[in-house]
Amino acid sequence: MDEPTLIGRDRSGPPPWAIVTMVIIIGFVVMMFSWPDIAYALFPFAHSNWFWPGLIFLPMVALVLLAMVSKGLEFSRAASWETTTGRVVGSKIAQRSIKFRGEAERIENYAAVTYEFRARNGQKVRGSRIGIGDDNRGADAAPAVKRYPVGANVTVHYDPSDPSNCVLERSGPKGMEPMGCARALIGLAVAGGIAWAWFGHGPGVVKALFPNAYETAVVPAFGLGVFLCMMAYAQWRMSRTARRWPSAAGLVVRSDVHGEPESIADARTIFYRPLIEYAYTVGGHEYRCTQIRLNIERSGMKAWAESVARKSPQGRAVVVLYDPDNPSNAVLENPGTIPWYPLALAAAALAFAAWQTHPLG
Repeated sequence: MDEPTLIGRDRSGPPPWAIVTMVIIIGFVVMMFSWPDIAYALFPFAHSNWFWPGLIFLPMVALVLLAMVSKGLEFSRAASWETTTGRVVGSKIAQRSIKFRGEAERIENYAAVTYEFRARNGQKVRGSRIGIGDDNRGADAAPAVKRYPVGANVTVHYDPSDPSNCVLERSGPKGMEPMGCARALIGLAVAGGIAWAWFGHGPGVVKALFPNAYETAVVPAFGLGVFLCMMAYAQWRMSRTARRWPSAAGLVVRSDVHGEPESIADARTIFYRPLIEYAYTVGGHEYRCTQIRLNIERSGMKAWAESVARKSPQGRAVVVLYDPDNPSNAVLENPGTIPWYPLALAAAALAFAAWQTHPLG
């Protein structure tokens, strides 16, 4: 009779208290913007120029701080865990499907490393969690598989009161170390300062330069136009780099059309997305991806989505372009060089801002 094996936790999600705190903060921000009179009654400083821009950035700052606190607590607890020797029994790159409401389904490549060890009480445990930060996806997948080949002896850290809570690495994930968190907070502070300066003092500057301007329309329109220009520039740089990506032979393993209902002007409309999943091999590892064009999700009428899916039927051989630094990031179509869509929106926003200044008035 086989010995019973305790199965370790797969991944570590945010603790319940962090989720509840984040929901409360988002609800608070929504309530303040929905009923500003409550804000004016509760906070004497609500009439200041920084209060409302600060509310916009509050959830982002809270998300970083909650991640720092929750992971910091987990690192602290893991420091007292017991350590033993285990053995890797499985190591490969695997895939899982990820689907968020309102977004297209995507495939995530990750390092599926399985190891076995015996806890202090003699119980046999099979774990699959590499680190506390679960930093084993995307570009980190192949290096993790290389670090932990099948048959290798490994050091396992586990909670003696709950051996299913076990990891191979107790260090923090990339970006979650103190300097990474500090950089994130500084970036948010800079972005918040720019937003505060523009929305707080921009209307006065516009009115001083253009006395006949509708400053309440010029300020957000100009800000949106500049933001879209920055997005277009970033996308252009990524596309230019992607044009030099190497190629690999691939195979379409799924070709389908998915409909997603969306609300537009109180009406429910179904938008359809082509779902093309293809497999390809890089460095001896099989990857899968659903991205057709770089950083672009397309949706439209059912007939259009079906026509796109018909171009890449299941079983068809395709040429895949992939990022050599992160083979999980791949495309089927050669990326363009000019992101015309955000540029067109930016031009429209800037033209509207210029029109609202009434330069001829």
